[in-house]
Amino acid sequence: MHVEIKSQGFEMTLALRNYTLQRLQSSMGLVRDRARHISVHLSDENGPRGGVDKRCMVAIRIAGGAPVVVEDTRTDMYSAIDRVAKRALNSLVRRLSRNRNRRGRGARHSILDTADSSAEAA
Repeated sequence: MHVEIKSQGFEMTLALRNYTLQRLQSSMGLVRDRARHISVHLSDENGPRGGVDKRCMVAIRIAGGAPVVVEDTRTDMYSAIDRVAKRALNSLVRRLSRNRNRRGRGARHSILDTADSSAEAA
């Protein structure tokens, strides 16, 4: 799993970079091996004026599908990262589950169709 972290509108500190990396890695847990590449974009929309403007956007690329994209905006960058890490895990698990169900249904339907064809021929 390759993680790329970029910042816009503020200078990235080592502490924030490490926190983001650690939070995403621990959040991904058992599905970490399914994520090929994770892009993180941190931005401060209003700069020094303050307000609800700390934005965290995460895009997770998985094999054979569109990326899972989650974003959140908070007053504190650390809380935005926490929220996005949790939501990203939930979204990734849902996507993987849907993909698994689609494959499973397709295989069952093809087996059932073959069985029905054999029964009709007999």
